[in-house]
Amino acid sequence: MRVSFFPCFGHRCSDLHRRADDAADNARKARVEAAEKIKLYKNQWEGWDAYIRKFLMRPAYRQTWWEIRDEYDKGLVAYMDSIAPPPKR
Repeated sequence: MRVSFFPCFGHRCSDLHRRADDAADNARKARVEAAEKIKLYKNQWEGWDAYIRKFLMRPAYRQTWWEIRDEYDKGLVAYMDSIAPPPKR
């Protein structure tokens, strides 16, 4: 009869399998968290976009935007430029 020094090797109780299961659980949790963050961002952005567009109806806001736009992220500036034409002078 052969006796193994690793009686749990290949069995669910082995530390190796537990670590693999933990890694899989962590990966699954990370995917779920990422999906939730994307959904949250999308929902928040839709609200901000509506808010921005309402303010862009105000000439004073449009004028102020064009005065301060260089203080913001390039991506936001490009987006705002696409929906807020420069003020007429």
